[in-house]
Amino acid sequence: MVFVKNLNKYILIFKTFLFMKTNKFWFVMAAAAVLAGMVTLVSCEKDEPFQPEVIESEVLDQGMDESIKVQSGTEGTSLSYESWILVKGITRAEFENRVSVTLNNQLKHISGELDVRDFNEGEAVLEFSNKAGESKKDGFVTVTDSILVCTVRYPDFSFDYELTYQVGVYDDGVTRMVMPHYQYENITDKGSTFSAVERVSEGDKEYEKRTLTHELEVTLNGEVYTVFAEFVLYKGRADDILRSSKVINEGSKIISSTETSVTTLSFIEVEQEWSVSGVKSFRVETELVTKMTYSSEKCYGFVSSMWDHYHSPLRYVDTQDSVFISRRTEGNIEFTKVRKTQDVILSDAGEGEIKLAVTHTACDYEVPVYKDAILTYEMPYSQVMADNERVNDVTWEQAADGWRFLFYIRNNFYVGDTSMVCDGTDLNGDGIDDITGELVEWTWADAVKLSWTYSDYIYLAEPTVSTLGIR
Repeated sequence: MVFVKNLNKYILIFKTFLFMKTNKFWFVMAAAAVLAGMVTLVSCEKDEPFQPEVIESEVLDQGMDESIKVQSGTEGTSLSYESWILVKGITRAEFENRVSVTLNNQLKHISGELDVRDFNEGEAVLEFSNKAGESKKDGFVTVTDSILVCTVRYPDFSFDYELTYQVGVYDDGVTRMVMPHYQYENITDKGSTFSAVERVSEGDKEYEKRTLTHELEVTLNGEVYTVFAEFVLYKGRADDILRSSKVINEGSKIISSTETSVTTLSFIEVEQEWSVSGVKSFRVETELVTKMTYSSEKCYGFVSSMWDHYHSPLRYVDTQDSVFISRRTEGNIEFTKVRKTQDVILSDAGEGEIKLAVTHTACDYEVPVYKDAILTYEMPYSQVMADNERVNDVTWEQAADGWRFLFYIRNNFYVGDTSMVCDGTDLNGDGIDDITGELVEWTWADAVKLSWTYSDYIYLAEPTVSTLGIR
């Protein structure tokens, strides 16, 4: 109809050209214009099927066949039925159409071979998941294959049924709805049968096999259908190869401590996929011991003169370092022992840096690394942080053996979670609570403090002319 209307228009143009011009040139040009328009029109009508523009629409009714056409064969069962909706709407004119589509479901039997780690029958578990298949569009209706995946999982192997059912979606640009359709219900595992184990020799390799048959019952629109599976299971035929390995969880916690040591429990949970045995998860854990050792030296126990609080010649120098100690392996974990050291030197800067006392502190800890054929992963462990406290302002006292003052050096190691947290709200880090305006106290998040203190007296040397008085 559209072609005829446009053809009449082009004939009218052709006649106009004939009346206006009588020479052959204009005749030929007019004829070419008409033919070009006709060719263009035919091409457009062929490549782009006409779809009316829907202005308004609504669904008045819907339904589907109660009777389902069943076709059974050696590969499974095909089920088909009609789904329909009644749509009322307006294009250039009002319409009321019954839109129908035939939906096809598939219940396919499955078979094949499975390389398994073991023939352990155990008790099967039925698991369900969904995935989308192919789609096709016909007018305003798109039909999509929806696949219900039923996994039959035994302790050492599994197999999948894929139960396909189709879903139609009507969409005219104004109204969109999922058309009526049947879904599978009451999916029941009817159990498996295992044949006797057979021994097979193939060249230099020997392995075992047995046959498994399985039944699955499925209900659709009140009717029960049976799907079958048959697999030949092979044990020892193929090598079980690790395909992937990843950490899915991890953590650590301090489980005990003494004055000089901390014991930490570290763990990770690993998920692996194997070519034969499939996916498996397991936990790897170990106990880590952090131990502190220390020593001290009193180098020179005298100073040449006394001083006040404003001119103290005492100088403390601390040096920290981390060094590798050793490495060992237990199972899939490689342990690297690290020693963190802290040396503090007390000296008298007033007399050319005379060394008065030295403390040596070391803290040994281990870093665990999990390793398999694919994954290398550093497990959690307790961090170690060192600091020290010391006296700067001394108090002189007179004893029976002369003038002296007491000094101390306190060495601290914090083991665990050494991130800093405060007991209030201090977003800008100025030490003042942002809400209350009070001072906040910063502490380690979750760490144990290992500490030891070296304390002794330093004496005033026998006075000379040059050391009399207060400097």
